[in-house]
Order: sequence, then C-alpha cells, then structure tokens
Amino acid sequence: HRVASELSGEYKQGSFEIHPKVYHDSGRINTLPPKISEDHLIDMLKPNRAHSADEAYQAASHPNIGARALDVALGHMDPHVRSLAAKHPNITSEQLHHALKDVNHQVSLSAINNRNIKPEHLLTALGRDNPYMHTIVAGHDKATPEGLDKALDSQDEGVRNYAVRNSNATEGNLL
Repeated sequence: HRVASELSGEYKQGSFEIHPKVYHDSGRINTLPPKISEDHLIDMLKPNRAHSADEAYQAASHPNIGARALDVALGHMDPHVRSLAAKHPNITSEQLHHALKDVNHQVSLSAINNRNIKPEHLLTALGRDNPYMHTIVAGHDKATPEGLDKALDSQDEGVRNYAVRNSNATEGNLL
C-alpha cells in the first residue's frame, strides 16, 4: 500500500467507477463457472449482441465444453473462436478433420498442434493446397511413412527437406 500511494498519490474513494465487465488486473480471466451447462456454452457461442467476443472465447476454451458446443464454436464467424475450439483437448476426431480444412490457417495450425492429432488427420492436412501446412506435417512427430511419401512428392523444397529429416522417415521414404 505504501509503494502504491507513493507512486500514485492518495486514493480517493469514488473518484472513478469500474464497469462490471472490466477486470481490475486487466487480464483475461475465465469467469465461467466450472459446471456451466453445455446449452449455456452453446448460447454464448451463437452470434448474439448480448454476448461479447471475450465470452465466446471463454466458452470455446472452457474445460468442460462438449462435442455439441465445439461444433458450434468450429462454425463461429470469429477465427479466434474456431482456433480455440481446434486446439481444445475435448475435440473429436471428426471435428479435427473439419478444423484442418478451415479457410483460416490459424485454425488449421491450432488443429495440427492439438495433442489428439492422429496420422489420418495429418493426411487431411496434406490434402490442402498449402505448402506451409505441408511443412508442418512433414516435420510432425506423428507423421507416418505414408504421409512422408506425400510430403516428399511436394513441389516445395522446404517440405521435402522437413520430410527427409523427420525421425519417422523410413529407408523406403528415402529411396
């Protein structure tokens, strides 16, 4: 308290009002209750003026979000909401495939970096016309020899270099 008063002078009660949606620490805090219903999360993710973008971000990253709410989040118009859903640990395999095909590259990258990613998802990513995505797949620790073969067929030299250096590359990939 002493340091604060020396730096900013004496605090005068009531000198300003804090809006109820502004947090004192200016940081993002997940203020949603841990046992919030999935229906409420879905409601928060629907395009609606009653909910702020921050509330949609909180809903999309809530630890207890389920598949239905993640479907809504992956269809959201805000790519940040879709990206949060794509990296969520509760995302299903089908939803990961969907996120990997998103038009926004950040959403796809969030999906490819999801801990639940499987080799078949990486093949979906290789099906996109995006050399950067191909580079990420070629260097991915879950890339399979089949996926690395596709990466080695790339027109992009960087993609091929990553595929050759991948620890999952087999002798068959390199011949």
